[in-house]
Formats: sequence, C-alpha cells, structure tokens
Amino acid sequence: MVIESEAVDAEVDAEDADTEAAREMADEAFSDNSALAYARIMRLVAVRDRSVFEMRKRLQDEEFDDDAVEVALEQALNCGLLDDDRFAQAYVRGKLHSRWGRNRIEREIENYGVTLSALDGYPEVFFQDSDEVKRALQELERHRTKAKNVHEARYRRLESKGYAPSVVQKAVQEFERIEQTGDLVL
Repeated sequence: MVIESEAVDAEVDAEDADTEAAREMADEAFSDNSALAYARIMRLVAVRDRSVFEMRKRLQDEEFDDDAVEVALEQALNCGLLDDDRFAQAYVRGKLHSRWGRNRIEREIENYGVTLSALDGYPEVFFQDSDEVKRALQELERHRTKAKNVHEARYRRLESKGYAPSVVQKAVQEFERIEQTGDLVL
C-alpha cells in the first residue's frame, strides 16, 4: 500500500512538473508574442502617430493573438507611444494644412476610431469660419479649373474637399469677386 501511494505521488509530481513546464512555455511564448507586437507598434509609430483603434486593427491583421495585442497596446499607452488625443490633434492639423474642410475631417477621422468631441477645445481651437473661407480661397487659387462651367466646378471642388455649403458659397463668391476686380490677396 505504501508502495502504491509512492507511485501515485510520483505520477502526480510528474504531471505537475509537465503542467508547470507547459505553463512556463506558454508564458514565454505569450511574452515573446506580446514583445513582438510591441516592437511592431514602435516601428509603426516611428513613421507617424497612430490611433489605438488603428493599431489594434493593424496588429490583428498581422495575425498577432488578441491577448498579445492587448498587452502590447497597454504597454504602448502606458509609456505614451499611443495617445488618441495627440493623434487627433496631429491628424486635424495635417488635414487643415492640406486644405481639407471641417466636414471631411470629421467624417474621415471616424475611420481611426477617434471621437473629436472628446478632444480639448474642439472645434473652437481648430475651426473658425474666417479660416475655413480663407483655406477654401487658397484651394481655389491653387486648383484653377478649365471646365466649361467654372462656377459649378469650383463648388464641386470645395464640396469634395469637405467644406460646408455655407463656406463653399462664401468662398466661391469671394473668389469670383476677386477675379473680377483683380485684387487677389491670400
């Protein structure tokens, strides 16, 4: 009976050792996978700022397992590599520089999983009507059209860039007034 008990204890100890070794291997593989995911985040963020949503999707598309993705994202958030507010500010400023209108910026940033209403000072800090009209005028000056119906082509151009209808109307009227009088000052 003592011999049987020792044999059973030895089997249990062997199973525990195998389970422990399996856990250690799984932990090591998991930490390796999350470390690879974190390294990928670092490389991608070195190129340009990214949103958390965009980064999660990218890592999942590259077939990192979900747990490793979440650990890597948490690390990146904790050390400041990822920050949705910083991303949103950079995105909005970049698109304003490219003469995009407010409507298009708001529509396109949703693809990155960012809510602009949570951004400090939004929209007052980024958009004033006079600035919108000025950017629209710059877009019209930069992109001269040779269409048969120039007036409609200008409207379409500004609408495609995401300017509000009221801004489009003001900008086109002002641009045409400037063209007629010849006092272009942008």
